[in-house]
Amino acid sequence: MALIYIKAPSETPLFSDEKHQFLSRAWQEWFGVIGDRLAAGSLIDRGDPTAVDYTLTSFTADGTWRDLNLSSIVPAGAKAIWLAVRIKDAVVGTLAKFRKNGLTNAINITQMATQVASQDLYDDPVVVCDSARVIEYNIAAAMDEIDLTVKGWFI
Repeated sequence: MALIYIKAPSETPLFSDEKHQFLSRAWQEWFGVIGDRLAAGSLIDRGDPTAVDYTLTSFTADGTWRDLNLSSIVPAGAKAIWLAVRIKDAVVGTLAKFRKNGLTNAINITQMATQVASQDLYDDPVVVCDSARVIEYNIAAAMDEIDLTVKGWFI
């Protein structure tokens, strides 16, 4: 599918009333078009897996970007993968990152950082995959625990 840029009506006030309860007509139409575009792709829920797909021993945790091939779980034609990730580390700020395979800039990544020492942190990121259903990960060398489960995918 070709990428289509749909210009937001930025010159129009977002709300049509002083109490900011009602969107202006221009913004209603814009959100409707965006919603239609998003609905064109479908989320496929994987269901109820009985165990996590990957644990710390499944990853090379060294602070380097590495490939994660999810083609054994995610079918051909998927555009993005919905993950359930849990991390835990004794040090605050330890990172786990995910991105589309082949990207190089740090702007367009999903990143999790431990917030409290030795406490679980959960996230449900959506990561765009390549046509081979590969994404990239970067797990800090000091990470104590990580679990990753594929929740679903977008076609």
